[in-house]
Amino acid sequence: MLPIINMRLAHPEVLIDISGLQVLTGIDVVGDTLGVLTTHRMLETTQLRAVCPLLTDLAPFIALLAVRFRGTRGGFLVHADPSAKWSMAVATLRTAIELASSAGVRRLSAEEFFLRMLVTALAPDEILWRVAFPVLAPEPVWR
Repeated sequence: MLPIINMRLAHPEVLIDISGLQVLTGIDVVGDTLGVLTTHRMLETTQLRAVCPLLTDLAPFIALLAVRFRGTRGGFLVHADPSAKWSMAVATLRTAIELASSAGVRRLSAEEFFLRMLVTALAPDEILWRVAFPVLAPEPVWR
């Protein structure tokens, strides 16, 4: 959202800072998915190669180092910039995107989540809760 505000394309009446919500931060391997909603820098410096090497290979190429320390992969996805590397990774890996509201959690595919450039299926009362990447073999197939 901040890039859109900086470009003067949106003028929200209210902004809510969710950066202090620890439940949205961190890396959690559950079953056959890797749920990640954390900073780019954390993805860049963690030992994820064994479960999803594409994330560790991709993270160093996201923006500038200062952006990687504060920016999150979830924020990039909600922005829905078609040129963003995370959007490509989500589509490539057939990632599940979970959106949460007081009504519960919705799980969408990348095709369902990304509606068009800079527009997602995120409803006004929802937040991006989890992004579940499939666990991959340690040896990537894209090299």
